Amino acid sequence: GLSDQIRFLGFIEDVDRLLHLSDIHCAPSVWEEPLANTALEAKRAGVPSVLFPSGGLPELVVEHGKDAYLCPIKSAEALEAGIQHYLDLDDDELAMRGRAASASLSILEISREAFTRAWASVYAEL
Repeated sequence: GLSDQIRFLGFIEDVDRLLHLSDIHCAPSVWEEPLANTALEAKRAGVPSVLFPSGGLPELVVEHGKDAYLCPIKSAEALEAGIQHYLDLDDDELAMRGRAASASLSILEISREAFTRAWASVYAEL
């Protein structure tokens, strides 16, 4: 019943533009990558994500259901529940979730400046 609301687009070069046109971002990744840029890009664009509990993705959720929805397991049913969570919100509530996604970057201290400080401290200790 979601085929009129979800479209699989394939490879996209202008990710920022696509995210700015999106209401939600889904990353049902089964790969255990340490840090998924896709979730960070969505947060930067102010788009809440639906994430699988893979690799470092759970660490990017500040408040479940607000800045991101963390599926309890990696399954189609869990993904559907996460998507439905956001589809059930009215426009104002969804906009609030987008602002929470964007604000979560500073809470997580994820920025170029924070990255630079962290690496500088590593080198300073050496």
